[in-house]
Amino acid sequence: MQLNWNEIKDRAKEFQSFWKKEIEQANNLSSFEKSNATTFLIDFFNVFGIDKKRVAQFEQSVKKLNNRQGWIDCFWEGKLVVEMKSPDEDLEAATGQAFDYFHGLKNEQLPQYVMVCDFKRFILKSTDIVNGTDYSFELKEFYKNVKVFSFFFDKLTNVDIQIEEDPVNFKAAKK
Repeated sequence: MQLNWNEIKDRAKEFQSFWKKEIEQANNLSSFEKSNATTFLIDFFNVFGIDKKRVAQFEQSVKKLNNRQGWIDCFWEGKLVVEMKSPDEDLEAATGQAFDYFHGLKNEQLPQYVMVCDFKRFILKSTDIVNGTDYSFELKEFYKNVKVFSFFFDKLTNVDIQIEEDPVNFKAAKK
């Protein structure tokens, strides 16, 4: 499937509209993560035309620094670790939790980014402490921030997807 950034933005708008309604209609936000995290992430990857079965594992078992068992909510080897929380939970604590998983990963498995999300807010942190950039935005701003996930398309070998530049930009470049 070939997508351009405009198509991805359109998909992102649908995604954020759907999940905004899901959150508003939820009866119990404290248990929202348990019942919705996997579906949310499948929908999230679909925004980019990525079939999560080709790239990511859910509830990946890992030993944390304290030698206790941990479970990475979503793990894309070499790319991304995702830690999900219920709406309005502490995302700084979730960030620490996500980085604790690194102890149990091999060097070649270490991700480029860590994403923590409470369904309403996203924090994307680069693991490159020298050259990396961190991002933070609300669900309602997701479509404006889809390009921060362009690293999904760097050296993809497990996914049949190509990202095209927006057709308008291509025409402008030709002129």
